[in-house]
Amino acid sequence: MRDSDLASLERTVGFIDKDGTVVGKNVSAHRIAALIGGEMSADEVLRDYPNLTAAEVEAAVAYAKANPWRGRPYPPLTVKAALRAGRGGLAQAFKAARSRKGA
Repeated sequence: MRDSDLASLERTVGFIDKDGTVVGKNVSAHRIAALIGGEMSADEVLRDYPNLTAAEVEAAVAYAKANPWRGRPYPPLTVKAALRAGRGGLAQAFKAARSRKGA
């Protein structure tokens, strides 16, 4: 494990539980990281998840980098963001996520 990986993990302590969920928020760290790595900025994620803090979003991204997701890809947008953008809603968001992962 590299020093940068250790530093990322240290930032997650207290924010992410053993299952990869933001503590007390019932949202997966990998879900948040997919949004940040997809089409949303941290500010947009905080807008759509007002119960999260900036530190929790940062911890989720760090956790996801240190613990890669092995399941189906998460969409790059929240439902709210997809509807605001008027680009076809969830169906288009999932289609875009699948095409990026080669699924």
